[in-house]
Amino acid sequence: MAVALMVSMASVTAFTACGDDDDDDIEDIINGTASAEITENGNTATLKITQPGAYTATHVAQFNEQNVCTSYVITTTYSNSTLADVAWEAIEDQNGVDGLIVRRDGKSIIVDYSEMDAYKNGYMTKAVVMEMLQQQANVVK
Repeated sequence: MAVALMVSMASVTAFTACGDDDDDDIEDIINGTASAEITENGNTATLKITQPGAYTATHVAQFNEQNVCTSYVITTTYSNSTLADVAWEAIEDQNGVDGLIVRRDGKSIIVDYSEMDAYKNGYMTKAVVMEMLQQQANVVK
């Protein structure tokens, strides 16, 4: 699972450019200032990471009454199709690996961890997932 998380985060931040015209734009985007915010609402926790001009990544974790995470989905929406294309190329081959579901919808890439063993079999408690979200938020800050 940690590998899959790192792959999804890498797709959010690791961009390469094909032409000279794109190099400066993508480098400026990567070096921009990102922000992160965690919210809890009932049985749902959300981490929203925003890199202005580049993307917004929304992590949504849902928990049952026993505080076990039953769903964990990251939706990253890119500011333009070029960024979405580069990110998609970096992650599309992960679809189906260890139960990971990866799909694209226009400028958005959805990474669904819910079918992975840790979530499907109830190994991920709310405390673990909240710590994971906090660590990701701290990386951004």
